[in-house]
Amino acid sequence: MADLKDITPKFRNVRLLPAREKDHPEGNRKEGYDAPAPLTGDGRIDADKWK
Repeated sequence: MADLKDITPKFRNVRLLPAREKDHPEGNRKEGYDAPAPLTGDGRIDADKWK
């Protein structure tokens, strides 16, 4: 696992919310996943830095 000093400033906290489903047709903002991820200038995950 990486230490905080190893994470570059390009990393941002990304929250992934589950898709709409039968029990939650509008989605559910209380459920989700938080993950640090390196982002490019246009907000996409930077695959090279992720590795």
